[in-house]
Amino acid sequence: IESNTAIAISVADGTTTGEYKIFINEQAGTATITPATFNHDAVSTDDITLNQYDSITLVWSGSAWYISGGNSVVTVS
Repeated sequence: IESNTAIAISVADGTTTGEYKIFINEQAGTATITPATFNHDAVSTDDITLNQYDSITLVWSGSAWYISGGNSVVTVS
């Protein structure tokens, strides 16, 4: 992700079990990632926030996106 201003990214449901997406925020703008179907702890929204130099990997289970890894402080809100 290369944006010096805030950016919003929508992630559609996957098409193949095991499909993965890697997001790396290389610039100063905050990246807010919203998967269409997201499996996580019960929180108010399904947003993932990446600050500069943060990264996250999502894996499609066949029914939802799961976080399988990341770097730095990743916020799920």
